[in-house]
Amino acid sequence: MADALMSDIPGDDPKPTMDAQRDAPVANAPSNPSSAATPSAPSSSSSATAAPKAASRFSAAVATLNDYKELLTMILFVVGGVIWLYAAFATKAYVASIECLLGETIKRYNNDTISKRLSDELVDANIEMRRLEEIHPVDARAIEDIEKQKQKIDDLKSHKSLADQTAKSAENLQECKK
Repeated sequence: MADALMSDIPGDDPKPTMDAQRDAPVANAPSNPSSAATPSAPSSSSSATAAPKAASRFSAAVATLNDYKELLTMILFVVGGVIWLYAAFATKAYVASIECLLGETIKRYNNDTISKRLSDELVDANIEMRRLEEIHPVDARAIEDIEKQKQKIDDLKSHKSLADQTAKSAENLQECKK
Protein backbone atom coordinates (compact mmCIF):
# COMPACT_ATOMS: atom_id res chain seq x y z
CA MET A 1 0.00 0.00 0.00
CA ALA A 2 2.78 2.40 0.94
CA ASP A 3 4.69 1.51 -2.23
CA ALA A 4 1.63 2.40 -4.31
CA LEU A 5 1.26 5.76 -2.58
CA MET A 6 4.95 6.56 -2.83
CA SER A 7 5.12 5.67 -6.53
CA ASP A 8 2.93 8.67 -7.32
CA ILE A 9 5.52 11.09 -5.86
CA PRO A 10 7.75 12.49 -8.63
CA GLY A 11 11.45 11.78 -8.28
CA ASP A 12 10.89 8.92 -5.87
CA ASP A 13 11.65 5.59 -7.53
CA PRO A 14 10.64 2.61 -5.37
CA LYS A 15 12.20 -0.75 -6.05
CA PRO A 16 10.93 -2.32 -9.27
CA THR A 17 8.04 -4.80 -9.11
CA MET A 18 7.91 -8.23 -10.73
CA ASP A 19 5.77 -6.88 -13.60
CA ALA A 20 8.29 -4.17 -14.38
CA GLN A 21 11.16 -6.66 -14.38
CA ARG A 22 9.28 -9.05 -16.66
CA ASP A 23 8.25 -6.36 -19.13
CA ALA A 24 11.71 -4.73 -19.32
CA PRO A 25 13.57 -5.36 -22.60
CA VAL A 26 16.60 -7.62 -22.47
CA ALA A 27 19.78 -5.99 -23.80
CA ASN A 28 20.92 -8.71 -26.24
CA ALA A 29 17.49 -10.03 -27.23
CA PRO A 30 16.43 -9.70 -30.87
CA SER A 31 13.53 -7.40 -31.62
CA ASN A 32 11.55 -10.14 -33.42
CA PRO A 33 11.22 -13.18 -31.11
CA SER A 34 10.14 -15.53 -33.91
CA SER A 35 13.32 -14.89 -35.90
CA ALA A 36 15.51 -15.99 -32.96
CA ALA A 37 13.61 -19.24 -32.45
CA THR A 38 13.67 -20.38 -36.06
CA PRO A 39 16.52 -20.15 -38.48
CA SER A 40 15.78 -18.16 -41.56
CA ALA A 41 15.20 -20.26 -44.60
CA PRO A 42 14.97 -19.06 -48.16
CA SER A 43 11.31 -18.56 -49.10
CA SER A 44 9.43 -17.09 -51.97
CA SER A 45 8.62 -13.41 -51.70
CA SER A 46 4.90 -13.87 -52.46
CA SER A 47 4.25 -16.20 -49.50
CA ALA A 48 6.30 -14.01 -47.21
CA THR A 49 4.21 -10.94 -48.07
CA ALA A 50 0.86 -12.78 -48.09
CA ALA A 51 1.10 -13.94 -44.48
CA PRO A 52 1.77 -10.46 -43.03
CA LYS A 53 -1.02 -8.98 -45.19
CA ALA A 54 -3.53 -11.55 -43.95
CA ALA A 55 -2.36 -11.10 -40.39
CA SER A 56 -2.59 -7.34 -40.67
CA ARG A 57 -6.12 -7.59 -42.13
CA PHE A 58 -7.14 -9.89 -39.32
CA SER A 59 -5.64 -7.71 -36.65
CA ALA A 60 -7.29 -4.64 -38.20
CA ALA A 61 -10.65 -6.42 -38.21
CA VAL A 62 -10.19 -7.48 -34.59
CA ALA A 63 -9.24 -3.93 -33.62
CA THR A 64 -12.33 -2.56 -35.38
CA LEU A 65 -14.59 -5.13 -33.70
CA ASN A 66 -12.93 -4.44 -30.36
CA ASP A 67 -13.95 -0.79 -30.68
CA TYR A 68 -17.61 -1.85 -30.99
CA LYS A 69 -17.66 -4.77 -28.56
CA GLU A 70 -20.29 -3.25 -26.26
CA LEU A 71 -22.61 -2.53 -29.17
CA LEU A 72 -22.10 -6.00 -30.63
CA THR A 73 -22.78 -7.53 -27.21
CA MET A 74 -26.07 -5.66 -26.89
CA ILE A 75 -27.13 -6.63 -30.43
CA LEU A 76 -26.30 -10.30 -29.82
CA PHE A 77 -28.15 -10.21 -26.50
CA VAL A 78 -31.30 -8.82 -28.12
CA VAL A 79 -31.13 -11.26 -31.06
CA GLY A 80 -30.60 -14.17 -28.66
CA GLY A 81 -33.59 -13.03 -26.61
CA VAL A 82 -35.82 -12.87 -29.68
CA ILE A 83 -34.73 -16.34 -30.78
CA TRP A 84 -35.36 -17.68 -27.28
CA LEU A 85 -38.83 -16.11 -27.16
CA TYR A 86 -39.75 -17.61 -30.52
CA ALA A 87 -38.49 -21.04 -29.45
CA ALA A 88 -39.98 -20.95 -25.95
CA PHE A 89 -43.52 -19.77 -26.70
CA ALA A 90 -45.94 -21.28 -29.19
CA THR A 91 -47.18 -19.30 -32.15
CA LYS A 92 -50.89 -18.82 -32.86
CA ALA A 93 -50.71 -21.20 -35.83
CA TYR A 94 -49.10 -23.90 -33.68
CA VAL A 95 -51.76 -23.51 -30.99
CA ALA A 96 -54.50 -23.69 -33.62
CA SER A 97 -53.03 -26.88 -35.10
CA ILE A 98 -52.83 -28.45 -31.62
CA GLU A 99 -56.47 -27.52 -30.94
CA CYS A 100 -57.49 -29.08 -34.25
CA LEU A 101 -55.54 -32.27 -33.56
CA LEU A 102 -57.03 -32.60 -30.09
CA GLY A 103 -60.55 -31.96 -31.40
CA GLU A 104 -60.18 -34.56 -34.13
CA THR A 105 -58.72 -37.08 -31.68
CA ILE A 106 -61.61 -36.58 -29.27
CA LYS A 107 -64.10 -36.88 -32.14
CA ARG A 108 -62.47 -40.11 -33.34
CA TYR A 109 -62.42 -41.58 -29.83
CA ASN A 110 -66.08 -40.67 -29.21
CA ASN A 111 -67.19 -42.14 -32.52
CA ASP A 112 -65.20 -45.32 -31.89
CA THR A 113 -66.91 -45.65 -28.52
CA ILE A 114 -70.33 -45.01 -30.05
CA SER A 115 -69.60 -47.54 -32.80
CA LYS A 116 -68.67 -50.22 -30.26
CA ARG A 117 -71.79 -49.49 -28.23
CA LEU A 118 -73.95 -49.70 -31.36
CA SER A 119 -72.29 -52.99 -32.32
CA ASP A 120 -73.21 -54.41 -28.92
CA GLU A 121 -76.80 -53.16 -29.30
CA LEU A 122 -76.93 -54.62 -32.81
CA VAL A 123 -75.86 -58.03 -31.50
CA ASP A 124 -78.51 -57.81 -28.77
CA ALA A 125 -81.17 -56.78 -31.33
CA ASN A 126 -80.27 -59.73 -33.59
CA ILE A 127 -80.52 -62.09 -30.63
CA GLU A 128 -83.95 -60.66 -29.78
CA MET A 129 -85.00 -60.98 -33.45
CA ARG A 130 -84.06 -64.67 -33.50
CA ARG A 131 -85.97 -65.19 -30.28
CA LEU A 132 -89.07 -63.53 -31.77
CA GLU A 133 -88.82 -65.60 -34.95
CA GLU A 134 -88.67 -68.85 -32.97
CA ILE A 135 -92.05 -68.26 -31.36
CA HIS A 136 -94.31 -70.93 -32.89
CA PRO A 137 -97.71 -69.43 -32.56
CA VAL A 138 -97.22 -66.38 -34.77
CA ASP A 139 -99.96 -63.88 -34.24
CA ALA A 140 -100.37 -60.22 -35.24
CA ARG A 141 -98.59 -58.95 -32.14
CA ALA A 142 -95.55 -61.21 -32.80
CA ILE A 143 -95.40 -59.97 -36.42
CA GLU A 144 -95.57 -56.38 -35.22
CA ASP A 145 -92.73 -57.03 -32.73
CA ILE A 146 -90.63 -58.65 -35.48
CA GLU A 147 -91.15 -55.63 -37.77
CA LYS A 148 -90.22 -53.23 -34.95
CA GLN A 149 -87.09 -55.27 -34.26
CA LYS A 150 -86.14 -55.22 -37.98
CA GLN A 151 -86.58 -51.44 -38.01
CA LYS A 152 -84.47 -51.15 -34.86
CA ILE A 153 -81.72 -53.28 -36.45
CA ASP A 154 -81.76 -51.13 -39.61
CA ASP A 155 -81.54 -47.93 -37.51
CA LEU A 156 -78.65 -49.35 -35.50
CA LYS A 157 -76.83 -50.35 -38.70
CA SER A 158 -77.21 -46.87 -40.21
CA HIS A 159 -76.11 -45.16 -36.98
CA LYS A 160 -73.12 -47.50 -36.71
CA SER A 161 -72.04 -46.87 -40.29
CA LEU A 162 -72.36 -43.12 -39.72
CA ALA A 163 -70.22 -43.37 -36.56
CA ASP A 164 -67.64 -45.48 -38.43
CA GLN A 165 -67.47 -42.97 -41.30
CA THR A 166 -67.08 -40.06 -38.88
CA ALA A 167 -64.33 -41.92 -37.01
CA LYS A 168 -62.50 -42.62 -40.27
CA SER A 169 -62.80 -38.99 -41.37
CA ALA A 170 -61.38 -37.92 -37.99
CA GLU A 171 -58.35 -40.16 -38.61
CA ASN A 172 -57.53 -38.10 -41.69
CA LEU A 173 -55.73 -35.19 -40.03
CA GLN A 174 -54.75 -33.36 -43.24
CA GLU A 175 -57.13 -30.51 -42.42
CA CYS A 176 -55.24 -29.78 -39.20
CA LYS A 177 -51.88 -29.60 -40.95
CA LYS A 178 -52.99 -26.74 -43.22
